Amino acid sequence: MKKSIKISVISFLVLVALWGSLFLVDFSRSKNQHREPLLRIRSCLYDYEDGCMHESMGFGYKYIWCQRGSQEKTVLVPFWVNAQDVYKNLAVDA
Repeated sequence: MKKSIKISVISFLVLVALWGSLFLVDFSRSKNQHREPLLRIRSCLYDYEDGCMHESMGFGYKYIWCQRGSQEKTVLVPFWVNAQDVYKNLAVDA
């Protein structure tokens, strides 16, 4: 019994370390190079009258690139954040 618990804990820690390293790589790519996540679950493109938005979903987070008029913004947010809210707030942040 103790051996199976030990294996489970080690497996969990390895998965957390892998996710953390993938997140740090994607965070660095989004901030420094404005590039999408390495491993994407899905990708969507939204067109609006005054701009566009590209959303890529990684493992537990979203990469969102917005262009509204002459403004441009890239953010890395948790997966539960609504991408349209980020787009609407782009004009308010400027």
